[in-house]
Amino acid sequence: MLNIINKGLLEEVKRIISFSIIGILNSLITWCVDEGLNSLFNVGGNVSYSIGYFAGMVNSYILNSIFTFNSKSDFKKSKGKMVKFFVINILSYLASLGAKNLGAMLFSTENLNWINSLYGIATAQVVNYLGYKLWVYRDKVKNKNL
Repeated sequence: MLNIINKGLLEEVKRIISFSIIGILNSLITWCVDEGLNSLFNVGGNVSYSIGYFAGMVNSYILNSIFTFNSKSDFKKSKGKMVKFFVINILSYLASLGAKNLGAMLFSTENLNWINSLYGIATAQVVNYLGYKLWVYRDKVKNKNL
């Protein structure tokens, strides 16, 4: 019994580490696209953030499906996961945009787009992990004794 719990705990730690590494990469993609569009092309903060978020989201779906949740299902099954994934990301996006704008107001960082983006990215990480684990890839997590 203890061995199963330890194995389950180890699997969860591995999943969190994988998610975190992919999340850092996604955050870098989001931030680079956001800052690039904002700085180089003078695209507004929320527009550039939205485009960057979408770029990070596409990367997230591909890498988390393969590495974090080992979901290599056929296309019919993956369509359902993809829809769930994008629903979670829409919710995450809205939460992150709210955090980005709230952070700007609370900490008077309206003119520091890169700092405001970090508030949003941090919020998105929490919402995404919980949504992926509890809904999108739930069958994969259940099959791992968690």
